[in-house]
Amino acid sequence: MNSYFAPIEFVKDAAWEKFKSGMDHLPTLCSGYLRKVVKNEDDDANASRYFRLNYEYLLYQKSENSSLPKSVLRVEHTRLIMPEDDEFKHLQSTILSKQDNFPIVLLTNGKFTILYSDNIVEQTKWLAFISKVCFMNNINKRFVLDKQLGSGATAKVYQMNLKRGNNSVAAKKFDKDYLSSNPRDKLALMNEIHLLRQLSHKNVTNLLEVQETSSRIYIITNFLKGGDLDTLIAERGGSGLPERDCLQILKGLLQGLTYIHSMNIVHRDLKPANIMFHKASNIDADDVVLIDFGLAHKLDSAKFIFKKCGTPGYIAPEVLGAKPSDIEGVVTPYSDIYCAGLVLYFTMFGINPFQQNGSSASDVIESNKKGDIEYPESKARLYTPRLMELLRSMLSVNPDDRPSAQVALNYVSKFIEHQIDLQNGNRVTPFPRINLPRSTSINPLPASLSKPCLIRLSSNCSNRK
Repeated sequence: MNSYFAPIEFVKDAAWEKFKSGMDHLPTLCSGYLRKVVKNEDDDANASRYFRLNYEYLLYQKSENSSLPKSVLRVEHTRLIMPEDDEFKHLQSTILSKQDNFPIVLLTNGKFTILYSDNIVEQTKWLAFISKVCFMNNINKRFVLDKQLGSGATAKVYQMNLKRGNNSVAAKKFDKDYLSSNPRDKLALMNEIHLLRQLSHKNVTNLLEVQETSSRIYIITNFLKGGDLDTLIAERGGSGLPERDCLQILKGLLQGLTYIHSMNIVHRDLKPANIMFHKASNIDADDVVLIDFGLAHKLDSAKFIFKKCGTPGYIAPEVLGAKPSDIEGVVTPYSDIYCAGLVLYFTMFGINPFQQNGSSASDVIESNKKGDIEYPESKARLYTPRLMELLRSMLSVNPDDRPSAQVALNYVSKFIEHQIDLQNGNRVTPFPRINLPRSTSINPLPASLSKPCLIRLSSNCSNRK
């Protein structure tokens, strides 16, 4: 099989390489002592060695106190061999001794690396982390197909069940034939996998493993039982959610955005279908999960794969209005904030402000580009003025007038605390106004964002302050 994850240009004479400066700068996912059979060393050839795993390399050194790693293995081009694999069973009958009951087997450039853990707990821990950063080739031996959950332009999503146990996963399937004839989509898939391997947060989809067969690639993530925000609103007949639910969903979304923005990653496709939940009722912030990083981009990395992208009706106006040649200076975390504002609008009012009945795709894009938003007065009365104030600020046409994810999160968190105190009958002081635009601290709201400013924002004034 010609693997996408171990292309010809990466094939070398040996699996392990000498350590070079910079290979250990990435965050460590897992570390500890494992036994590795080595040659030409003075001490016991089967003694424990210290290993550190990041999302690009497995680093090997004699001890935790060694000044530098001795050698590294490029894990993203490495296949993890699991006990149910034929190769593992063959090794078990030929190489793996009966005393070594907890092996970790890796295959790189046709060469095996066998590490041994001391117990099943350590083995399970290492396998969980390694499976996230390597690729695997045993999907039919590990999973049983349940049903299709959805489909998009480049992939289909299925629910699959583990053969061992009752756990379910979500499997996003890509056909290699399609990817071979659409090189940018192939690059986007590789980019999505690369980004997901770096992310670990309760409000961001959790990559479990990447599976590759001769004809397909699967991204395996946690199965989310609560469905998505689109479905949640549809089941309510297209009406908005109570303020309590709106705030909890927004808080979860902002927690996820604050995290990915701290990693210098922008999502670029925030919409109700990409907001999912662990459960469908009594939703709290920790139940909210941001999915689908197929269009995401790391701002300090190479050029954009897709310069202008997203879902019409959920794109920041500055992105729609920019020339392709200028897009690198236009797409920022504040573009995500605008889209998060549109998600909040949908959560409150049950509609997208640009997607009216009978509107064509070009009409939606043109309205989205202008950023002209109407706030239905009869529905807006159901929510406190402070939530409307935050919504309008997030939907400001001028990116400089939008809050950062962290500032908006601070606002929402304090808002929720205040409401809980009121509901519990606690004595509370009036809820303080918060400086929303671009501030990194919580301060009284300046006069420029008092009630007259709300009128200015609703008329979409985009002048810089």
